[in-house]
Amino acid sequence: MLWLKSRNTMHLGTGTVIVKNKLIITIACFLLGAESAVAEEKFSSTVPLRYGSQYFFTQSVTNETPSRIGLRNFAWEFTEERDYNGGDNPEFPWTENISGREFIIGANETDVLVARSTPLYSVKHFPPTRSADNIVIKYTITYFTEVDGEWVGPKYDIRTQPYEITYCGDGVIDQYKDAYTG
Repeated sequence: MLWLKSRNTMHLGTGTVIVKNKLIITIACFLLGAESAVAEEKFSSTVPLRYGSQYFFTQSVTNETPSRIGLRNFAWEFTEERDYNGGDNPEFPWTENISGREFIIGANETDVLVARSTPLYSVKHFPPTRSADNIVIKYTITYFTEVDGEWVGPKYDIRTQPYEITYCGDGVIDQYKDAYTG
């Protein structure tokens, strides 16, 4: 997992790709408690997706501060170079877990699942060439921090997660290990 420091409070969240065959790929995502409402966009390492597999994309948040945070909005941009799933792009609704707790993440609370893509994303087509931006998902979370009983913000966390679609015969020997390659 990657760690990033800032001069302000650091919050860490994780985005996870869940593969139908129980392969789990974890992606680091940070919520930086900057004082300004202006956010700096952060880029994560490219994650491989395998042609012929199915995925859920999820977003989890960990609050490593002594203050509660309240989530206001979760937005996303899902971009494909081509139509790899042969249909509509997924939606990312709030989970029942976060809506049931009124979008509040407690102080020092870890790995709270806040959004999960629907429906299951099937990689039905492969690209002419592998690329770190075969699919790109840009996540934006708007949140507030509770300070002395008042909600301060808004603050924004913007994450861009690239995905590379791999397939047998694409001319590249895969160096990563997963449930399929051991």
